[in-house]
Amino acid sequence: MTTHTTRTLLSQSSIASIYKIHTKNETHILKESSDAKIVEIEAFMLNYLKKHGLNVPDIISMKDNLLTTQYIPAQSTLTTQHEEIIALQLSKLHQHTQETYGFEMNTTIGGYLQSNLTKKSWIDFFIEQRILSFAILAFEEGAIELDLLRRIESFTDKIPNYLYEPKQPSLLHGDVWNGNIIPTKESVYFIDPAIYYGHNEVELAFIKMFNTLGDVFYNTYDELNPIEKGFFEERVDIYNLYSYLVHVRAFGVSYMNGIERILKKFGF
Repeated sequence: MTTHTTRTLLSQSSIASIYKIHTKNETHILKESSDAKIVEIEAFMLNYLKKHGLNVPDIISMKDNLLTTQYIPAQSTLTTQHEEIIALQLSKLHQHTQETYGFEMNTTIGGYLQSNLTKKSWIDFFIEQRILSFAILAFEEGAIELDLLRRIESFTDKIPNYLYEPKQPSLLHGDVWNGNIIPTKESVYFIDPAIYYGHNEVELAFIKMFNTLGDVFYNTYDELNPIEKGFFEERVDIYNLYSYLVHVRAFGVSYMNGIERILKKFGF
């Protein structure tokens, strides 16, 4: 007796296709990637976050370039209650630490490898492994021009004037935005991580970039894990330069204005 299976395409890119797979008794999510290594890394990251207390879908199976995960039905849009839950979950996640910034292996963000060569200094790690690494790759791929690369390089010389060394590295989801949060009736789940140990403010900055969450989230998080002065005025933009570089590589010139705005804000 055969089991009838339906496959519904949810999203598609040059990197992966996402399907909802439905049989008579079960529904799962299937990610079919162009690169089996990307699938392996994503499965590792989901398991790592689950082990460290973050709500993520269970992994059902992984084989070659296919990753099957638990289907979490979204039951509502994000509410203020969800914002409080997210603040609590991320604050707890950010308490997990290690001695250095980076990770034991390279991970991915949006399907791109992100280098995690560990450093004792957060500022050095962020400049070298995030801004310069992605800016050079963006230039090599033709996503940005040489002049812009040179301006970014000049800006990195001044970044230490605005950042500070945190008390400890924090475990980050690494790519929290509306599309990677699944709200349910009583909780939230996170998907598509980009994990490493970094400054918790990077997580807060990425959330701010698309106005994913509002004052309830930031006020709740601040009560649990105080946000240092100067984040909203300056550091949020510096940290989101990395996010804009990721998006320029993935989606092109539509995100170039964000890079230009940040560089001009700081005189570059």
